[in-house]
Parts: sequence; structure tokens; C-alpha cells
Amino acid sequence: MKTIAKMQKKLSMLLGRRLPTVRRCRPQPLDEEQSVASSLLKKLDMIGSQLVQDILSGVHQQAGGLTTATIMGRALIDESNEYISRGADPKQIRVGLMAAVDEVIRQLNAMARPIHVPSMQLLRVAITSAQGDRAIGGLIYQAIKRAGLEGDISIKTTNTADVELRFSYMDADAAEPAPSRICHLDRWVTIPAVDTLLSQVYAVVFLVGGSSEADKHQKKKLITDAVMRTRAAVEGGLVPGGGTALIRCMKPLDSLMVDNKDQRLGVRAVRRALRMPCWTIAQNCNIDGSQVARVMEEYRMCEDLGFDVVSGRCCSMSVQGIMDPTKVVRSAVTNAAGMASLLITDHEFVSESDN
Repeated sequence: MKTIAKMQKKLSMLLGRRLPTVRRCRPQPLDEEQSVASSLLKKLDMIGSQLVQDILSGVHQQAGGLTTATIMGRALIDESNEYISRGADPKQIRVGLMAAVDEVIRQLNAMARPIHVPSMQLLRVAITSAQGDRAIGGLIYQAIKRAGLEGDISIKTTNTADVELRFSYMDADAAEPAPSRICHLDRWVTIPAVDTLLSQVYAVVFLVGGSSEADKHQKKKLITDAVMRTRAAVEGGLVPGGGTALIRCMKPLDSLMVDNKDQRLGVRAVRRALRMPCWTIAQNCNIDGSQVARVMEEYRMCEDLGFDVVSGRCCSMSVQGIMDPTKVVRSAVTNAAGMASLLITDHEFVSESDN
């Protein structure tokens, strides 16, 4: 449990510093989340560290959500352990917890708004995913516009000072791929007509140059993470950001049917954990997190209405562009539940002795 507590405390500091939205507040880099978590896990107890590592190992590959997963996981564990200390059955709590998570996932899927390809919304998502770099975000937009969700996008370093986007396509009736075409950071090629795009399969390659090897590595990592985030947004759509979508999932849990009171405690633990990302963001911005979460719950009838910590007022999250990829939010919820359900039901572990 100490492993989760220490990692949650460290990672939660990232959430308010760079809000993970598709607006002016940039998402924290995936490698920053990963490096913070990895450095902590190396220092903490081996058994707890390995459990956490096993549960969260897939989060990075699912376009992020590690910070939110850890914050919610800590809340679920603390709440569940409180119930267990009063005599509740941990296995029944787990059943209720997983039932609640299934309902949350259903609510998130119903709430999701699709991103059309191409669209200005996709361009905004790409730019924000690229840490606000409009040039690189523009190239990512071009790449995903051509490759879509299934097409191949590879990222390679090159001995130049620039970043280029090279793509080739195969006509359905052609035996050989068409010649490569290049987009540079400072100029984009003419976009083919939609019917032409539908008849072609694109292979896209980012050629990443830089002033040094370190510069190339940093750019390559930025592009890799940004492509992953943008594709996640296209694949699952967007939900209101800043923790708003999770708060909107709280009310449906009140009517969720379970078999006994201990399962109801598991549902209650999930309901309370859903408040924590919004609470943490507000607290890290020197705003009373409890008050923000309470206001958000009062406005639950309007799923798009959320609290903008930058302006300090409630607003339409979609109008302001404060949106999160649904896939990332789902990943955070499911991984938090997996981590909590394991740690509250497994109390005995086997480890190798140093002797």
C-alpha cells in the first residue's frame, strides 16, 4: 500500500501543472509520467513495486492515463481498506467495485463525441498532443489524415536539422507504390480529394532531424507520444476533460443494482474515487478541490458543463476545447480498478529470501 501512496503523491503533482486536455493547457508527456513512476518503483518495496508495475504496465501503451489511474487507484484502496477494517468482505467489495467500473465505462462510451477525419477538431487535438507545437501537430494531423487508425506510421531519425513527413500510397489497381511526397515543418502539401484518399493506402514516415542526438531523441519521443494520443482520440472520441466526465458518471451508480451491502460498499468506493482527478487538478491550481467537485456534482444534469480552473468559472467544456480522449479515461478507470481489486483481495505474497 505504501507503494501506491508514494507514487500517487508524486504523480498527482503533475496533474494540475499541465492539465491533460486538448486546449491551452498541455498534457504531461507520457515519458515524464513513466519516468516518475519507474524511479519511484525502483526505490520502494519490491513486492508492492512489482504488483503496481504489473497492473500499470499497459497504461503507457494505451496513450496515457497513468497519473489518473494512480490517483483513483489510491482512493479505491484507501476507501476499501476502511470498509474491510470494519468487517466488510473484501471479495464482495471487489464484486461491487468491478460492477461499478463496468457502468462507468458504459457511461463514458455513451458520453463520447466522435472526431471526424479530417476536421479542425482533429488538428487541435494533434497540436495539443504535440505539447502545443503547431508545426509538429500539423504534420501529425497530415499523417493521421492519410494513415487513419490502421495505416502504418513509423518514426525514424535522420541526419538533417528538420522534421519531415514522407508518405507514399498504393492505388488499388497499381503494382508499385506511387513516388514519395514530403511535408516539411514550414509547408504542407496539397491534400488529395476525399474519394482519392479512400482508394489509396498510405504508408507514412516521420524523418526526425535535429541539432544533436539528444535533440533528435526528444523530438522523436514527442512525436511518438503525440501520434499515440491523437490516434486514441480518433479511435474512441472525446469526453469532457478536467475530470468532468468522471464526475458525470457518479449519479448513475446510485441506481446500480447489486446483491448485498458489501458490494454496495464497492460501488460507493468507485463513486468517491471518481471525484479525485477533478479535486486534484483544482488543488494543484490553488483552488478548493472539494468546492469544485461539489459544484460539478450540482451541475450533473448538463454533461458538457465543467469547471475551467484557468478562468475560475464554469463553462461548456466542448466550446472551450477542454476534452480528453475517451480511450485514455477508460484506461485510467480500468487500470485503477485492477490495481485496487488485486491489492484488497490478495493479502499473502511469496517472495525470495535474501538468505
